[in-house]
Amino acid sequence: MAVRFRRSIKIAPGVKLNLNKKSVGVTVGTKGAHYSVNSKGTRTTTVGIPGTGLSYVDSKKIGTKKEASLSDEDSIVPDLPNYTDLTDNNTSITPPKKSKKKLIAGIIIALILIGTLLNLGSGKVESITANWPKTSFDINETAKVNITVDPEDADISDIAISDNNIAKMEYSNGIATISFCGEGTEHIYFTCSDVKSNGRTIKVVDKEAEAQRQKAAEEAAKEQERLAAERKAQEAAEQQAQQQQSQQQTQQQVTAPPAQTQMVWIPNSGSKYHSNPSCSNMKNPQQVTLDYAQSAGYEPCKKCH
Repeated sequence: MAVRFRRSIKIAPGVKLNLNKKSVGVTVGTKGAHYSVNSKGTRTTTVGIPGTGLSYVDSKKIGTKKEASLSDEDSIVPDLPNYTDLTDNNTSITPPKKSKKKLIAGIIIALILIGTLLNLGSGKVESITANWPKTSFDINETAKVNITVDPEDADISDIAISDNNIAKMEYSNGIATISFCGEGTEHIYFTCSDVKSNGRTIKVVDKEAEAQRQKAAEEAAKEQERLAAERKAQEAAEQQAQQQQSQQQTQQQVTAPPAQTQMVWIPNSGSKYHSNPSCSNMKNPQQVTLDYAQSAGYEPCKKCH
């Protein structure tokens, strides 16, 4: 059973190194159009329409005509073993150089350089798509954002994240690793070669700090409730004290003995009232209230008042 070996190695965008058991080759180009050359001197041009199955292939041998024209000249050289130098007349014969292999090697190197330069223009970024796993993150999380680009072989090694105050980025192999440096909400997108990706509104919170703030708010609310309860109790106590004082005053007024009415003596005839019934030798004086005596026109006696 025959064993075949073939491997393609991408050495630059749009340039592949092809290895197999009998030759080494280089392929330059993109989907639908590429050019290949190998160490056997075979060059192949392929042009096709992707997705249709239609393609055109042109394969030629490099240097076939030249080798044929040189075959007669090469036959003039004597068939000397190992091309041993001839010392007669100080003349030496040198074996012909392997110009064909050098030519192929030079062509391969040139194609690599040309393919790399051509790919700089052909691999221009047309669109960038960022696939965020979610839109809300804790500040201690790390987000893995899948980045897809069109065309697929475009170089986006200089991709950058948009200006913002909450996130920073490291990019490698189609993955943007996002770490967060602050709380807030920002509209974030990616840029490369003046091309912007789709944007997403990203919210970052510090859950630990948020928990501490929530705890502090709850404690502050409890303290406010305690102070309000104390004020309410104090107001109730003051009101109760005022009510008790008012009740005591009312009770004192109710239980206080009535003021005694002053009594005086008036004579059967005369104009004076007396505090002593025997004053002025009154006969059969009458005891009346002071108010009555004054209202009746009596005046106080100068002797007893």
